[in-house]
Amino acid sequence: MAPTAAPNIDWAKLIARPSYQNRLSDDYKASVTLSLLDHLGLSPRVFLDWFLTTDDKEVKTRAGHFVSSSNGTFKALIDTVWTRFPHARPGITAAIEPVVTHVLESESKAAIECRALSIRPTDVKLDELVSKLGSGEDGIASLIQTLMPLSYKWLLHATSSENEHRRNLRTNKNKKRAGADQDDIDEGTAFPSEGDDWHKEFPGFSRDPRLAVTFCLSTLIFVRNRATNALPLLIGTQMTVHGASARVCDTFSRFGAVVSRRTIDDFRVRLSTNSIVRAVEAARLDPRWLAVLDNVDLHVHKSNQRVTNQSHMLHITNTALIMAHSSVPNAAVSVSTYMENRGKRAVAKPTDIRPTRDDDEYTIRSFESLITNFLIDHAPGAAQWSDRKELKALAEADRPSISPLAPEVTRTFPLGALNANEGSNKGVVLALELLRERLGMSHDEWAEHLHVMAGDYLTVRNIRSARHQRQDDHNAVERLETILPQAQLFHFQLNAVDMVLKEHLGDAVRDPGSLSKHKDVLMRTFDTSKTDYANARALIRHSLIARVLQCAAQLLGFSSWTQFKKWKPSSYAEIKALAANIVRTFATPRAAEEAKDAGDDILAHAILFIIDALRIADLDSAVSYADAGRILIILRYLSFVFRGAGRHNYARECAEVVLTWKYELTEDQQLMWAASWFVNRWGQPGRFIPTDLYLEHLNYYVKIVHLADGSGVNVENIIKKGSSCIEALRDISLAVSRFAGNSAGPRRHKESKFEHDLEVLYDLCRSKKQSQKEIDHSST
Repeated sequence: MAPTAAPNIDWAKLIARPSYQNRLSDDYKASVTLSLLDHLGLSPRVFLDWFLTTDDKEVKTRAGHFVSSSNGTFKALIDTVWTRFPHARPGITAAIEPVVTHVLESESKAAIECRALSIRPTDVKLDELVSKLGSGEDGIASLIQTLMPLSYKWLLHATSSENEHRRNLRTNKNKKRAGADQDDIDEGTAFPSEGDDWHKEFPGFSRDPRLAVTFCLSTLIFVRNRATNALPLLIGTQMTVHGASARVCDTFSRFGAVVSRRTIDDFRVRLSTNSIVRAVEAARLDPRWLAVLDNVDLHVHKSNQRVTNQSHMLHITNTALIMAHSSVPNAAVSVSTYMENRGKRAVAKPTDIRPTRDDDEYTIRSFESLITNFLIDHAPGAAQWSDRKELKALAEADRPSISPLAPEVTRTFPLGALNANEGSNKGVVLALELLRERLGMSHDEWAEHLHVMAGDYLTVRNIRSARHQRQDDHNAVERLETILPQAQLFHFQLNAVDMVLKEHLGDAVRDPGSLSKHKDVLMRTFDTSKTDYANARALIRHSLIARVLQCAAQLLGFSSWTQFKKWKPSSYAEIKALAANIVRTFATPRAAEEAKDAGDDILAHAILFIIDALRIADLDSAVSYADAGRILIILRYLSFVFRGAGRHNYARECAEVVLTWKYELTEDQQLMWAASWFVNRWGQPGRFIPTDLYLEHLNYYVKIVHLADGSGVNVENIIKKGSSCIEALRDISLAVSRFAGNSAGPRRHKESKFEHDLEVLYDLCRSKKQSQKEIDHSST
């Protein structure tokens, strides 16, 4: 029977101990050891099994040191076997498979037990939801890397390993590859990154491998445990914000990429409730706010109209709460001060709304500034001017300014839809009552402060009419004395654009200078019988710029677009002088009268169009910079222009605004009125929009994006989860976009490149010889 303990052998008598004189190499020592194992008939496997499984304390200590990660011997041994003995690789893989499985399971368990990676029904605070997509320690990406380090490392290596294409890029051997070796995004057009630049760590990649691994692991742990739903819920929310259908959401939900559509709907209900709570808190903390209202009309069961020949519609009122500009003083919301000035317009005179000589001088300066900008931005060859940036800066500094608001981010709170039709006096009173109830205010609280109620012409007219009818009611709230109705500017812009389009549309066959002709030449296909603001405004603007360029070429003596391209102004003063000459010659009523007296009706019509189009551009500019002083001047002109075009409602509303401003508002209330006209979502100069346009954006989401299908189109559904949550959903969508590496900067609406359109219109103006007037170049 074999002994249980090793014999006490004096090895020094058998083999000399290594010393300085008797050096023994490691190879020799290993050979002697192997020879001894052969002599004893002991295989290396049996020896290793005994070495790693024995209970002898001394041997166990030495074995622990052998397999220790700090020692590195065991890892080096496996690497050597893997590299030197390829046939042993399946055995190594089979040996470490249970270990890998255990690691994956333990890391996955740690992730699904992490509370921060799940969004529960009570988690509706917008700041906390957005922070989950941030780069902090509590962010989804950081948590996944911390809780699943080995899983993340393995998948990242599998994702970011070089293929043949990227190896060639790294070694400067740019060879075109087909199939899987070629990216579907060209090099140099990769998605813009936020924060650290991952392109340096992963050269040749057009997508961030870290993001792909984070998404993959999030999907895997969500499939294992549906409660770990942070990223799938936020991504699914973004998909629904941008109009993904139920089928698309269900498809990606089956892949585990997003949560189900039902979960998203429940999440929207909670967000809607939280959004209203946030609005109520903001309104109670600061009384300087305004509400904007607009009606939303929705068709229900359209297909039934073919059978019943009846139209079924929902008439609801969408609302939003806007916090006033920080410059508005608290004294502006005094009800008593407002009531003291009511009725003072009784002393108003026609001269109050008639443009003055100072208004005419402002108009000339504004037209010159607009034309100067047109020349710098759109003159042929202007893109190649070396000093174009400096010229733009000078033109911006030369822009007329009267009383602009300082740019700051406007705090907005959608309040959602109200089950009322504000298209009538009774309906608007009901809408105001529901608004008060939604804000959780009693009659006494509502009566404490003056609040602007903004809307289009129909809304403010109904409020004024209802206030007149209720002037004998028993308290100030019922008499609507705490409400200051205000007509908003976007509908003025809308009507002005539609007016210019209708008045200057003309006949494409008989009038080569008409908008109808320009529309046909540019192949614009919108219906001119309907109000299409975006397309009509673009057509008017492009036609205006082309006419301005044609006027400039005529004054400069150029006969073709190619010659005009060679023009290079020597200074900003030259451009400004040219713009002033264009205004005097082609943009004044006197010039139109002279052309008419000379029998040149086409030139007279073109001049009148230039004047109207420049006034629209001036209104757009004044709105962009929130300059109420400029807007009041423009409204004085529009009060007569609208009346001349037969748009008497908005002509009277222009006069209403001018007289209210002058006689019924204090300086503090004038500042509140001016601030109530504008919303600036980005806090940047030149980025203001009308408040009612902001609400129109919300209406789009209510009517198009978040509208349910079939029987889901009802008032309760819209109020519950389709209106007040819009702003929160948009913020989540932007956060997801930033998380994915998209640019976080504001994205302005950009018209399609129309340089070719300008050239076409310019050539049309020259070929048709619209003007018979000869310009005396010596006089210029």
